[in-house]
Amino acid sequence: MQENYSLNRPEAGNSLLQWEWLILVIVTGTLLARLAVSEPLLSANDRSRWCTVRSLVERGTYQIDEITTDRGWDTIDKVRHEEHYYSSKPPLLPTVVAGVYYLVKNITGLTLTRQLEDCTRLILLIVNVIPLIMTFCLWMKILNRYATKNWTKLFLLSTVCFGTLLSPFALTFNNHTVAAISVVWTLYLAFEICIEKKNSSLLFILCGITAAWTCCNELPAALFSVAIFIFLCRSHFQKTVLFFIPAALLVLGGWFYTNYLCTGGIKPFYAYYGTEKYRYVVDGIPSYWMQVKGIDQGLDSPLVYLMNCTIGHHGIFSLTPIFLFCVPGWFLALTGKENKLKPFQITGLVLTVVLLGFYLTRTQNYNYGGVSSGLRWSFWLIPFLILALIPVLDCCSSKKMVRFLASVCLVGSIFSASWPGSQPWQHPWLWDTFQAQGWIKNPKNQVKELSPEMTTFFRSLPEVSEEEKFVRVEFECEMDEGLQILRLTAYPKIQKNSRTIQAVHLEKELNGRVTNQLKMEIDVEKFQTGLLPSQFIVSSNLKDAKLISRLVFGLPVEGNYRPGRTEYLKANVRKNAYQCQKVYSTHIEDRDGVKHGLKSEVWVSDEVPFGVAQWVLSISNRSTGNMVYRHRYTLRSLGE
Repeated sequence: MQENYSLNRPEAGNSLLQWEWLILVIVTGTLLARLAVSEPLLSANDRSRWCTVRSLVERGTYQIDEITTDRGWDTIDKVRHEEHYYSSKPPLLPTVVAGVYYLVKNITGLTLTRQLEDCTRLILLIVNVIPLIMTFCLWMKILNRYATKNWTKLFLLSTVCFGTLLSPFALTFNNHTVAAISVVWTLYLAFEICIEKKNSSLLFILCGITAAWTCCNELPAALFSVAIFIFLCRSHFQKTVLFFIPAALLVLGGWFYTNYLCTGGIKPFYAYYGTEKYRYVVDGIPSYWMQVKGIDQGLDSPLVYLMNCTIGHHGIFSLTPIFLFCVPGWFLALTGKENKLKPFQITGLVLTVVLLGFYLTRTQNYNYGGVSSGLRWSFWLIPFLILALIPVLDCCSSKKMVRFLASVCLVGSIFSASWPGSQPWQHPWLWDTFQAQGWIKNPKNQVKELSPEMTTFFRSLPEVSEEEKFVRVEFECEMDEGLQILRLTAYPKIQKNSRTIQAVHLEKELNGRVTNQLKMEIDVEKFQTGLLPSQFIVSSNLKDAKLISRLVFGLPVEGNYRPGRTEYLKANVRKNAYQCQKVYSTHIEDRDGVKHGLKSEVWVSDEVPFGVAQWVLSISNRSTGNMVYRHRYTLRSLGE
């Protein structure tokens, strides 16, 4: 009989404990190993919070203006308020983490500017990983107390440790992991008071702190905090009033106070979504939220959005199929016999329905939480989903088929949780699958086609009058060898053999020494119809076709540029940015048996002579993906 399975026998307590500690050791080692190789600032979301942390400690302000100008630190999750940039995220959590950073900086000497990786990993270890490991240990205690079958205890502990997306998100700075951890601790304290009938004043104080902390990190969780308040009032009204409420108000006061320091009011910045704080133009560059791209366009209908949030590409039940067993679990909680966790399981069902309903009403934010490996705004519900699994797995633990199905679902959940590795800021594997099948509605192609074809890194030939003599533009590129100057000069057009001819000189200069010089006469009409350089160059001082192609096209063989998206480029020649279209061309080249990818990218603008504001040439190793070199020529002067 299945009931004879050793882990279901009461006397198997020592064996159970050994298995549980083994699971905890494995998940701890896995988290620490992933943290050791995790990269910082991988998403605009976490960069936004890191900007606030760094600015508070290093500059003493919530303003992030100078921080976002550093390479790799800019973020779209920012607002414009009183002529300054601020993170759009609520400031309490970054303020607390800034305190941790202050201690780390002063004790170890690590800083976010000089030792970015080591510093962020140490901070995340303190604020995310260690609390999460402690929470896993707390789950072991909860499951041992309220699950009746040893198989259920081991199965759900494995689910908690390996089968949810909380673990990969512990490797990045976010509010969702913090909120989910806080929910578990709040539930445990509520269990102690409401189920175990303990009435220590300290328990009420701690419960008030954790319940309010949950709400501060996930505002929709305010309903959860209200539910906990009601449970505690029913258990011991006087102590709830005397200890729970003041402790909760203390934390909520911190939320309002830091928000006031940051915004000048009690309304958080993200409550201004769609207003001038999100939609602004600075130096000719519109904010991201004036021209949202990709998943942020929110193209789905409410019905499609609900489907994808539950059983689709970001689905709670499709990405983590073990939670499909929550449905019978909730049914047992509603209709089955009384159990100690029943009120909390029903509360979890209500909160799940309310949360999905709330986000369905936010039609302007149908973006599934942006580029994320899961439905991150639902992560704080994970503890309630685990609680809903307890009764159904206890009831069916003796049934081989149920255990088999549950194990298959757990494997699927572990796969989804493992898929992101150390980078949770990517689309789920189901999204990639749906997209490959063409099931995802992609935004309409807004790329402006190139007409005529573009076959040189410069888009146009400038008009030059006889009085001007010539028109010249210069670009600069910081190289290992020094500063390289790229100079383009055009001369007045002339008529020659019934053709309109224009002389164009291209010159490269390294540290004041000319390294390449191409003097060519161009048939203007052929150039303007998009022909190749070999067809529109009438004559030149160079005979090497491959070198000419590299100089005027950017790659060793002639070809066409492909159109790309609109971008805004700042250059030193003026205050306002240039609105550009980024175009590109690629080529594969074999070098000593190793394939290399060559890429030429051009930022095209009609506001600049020759129609080019920036040119980037790069070579990468196709096998390893490593960049061999990347040369960026940025506009530095316009002159005649």
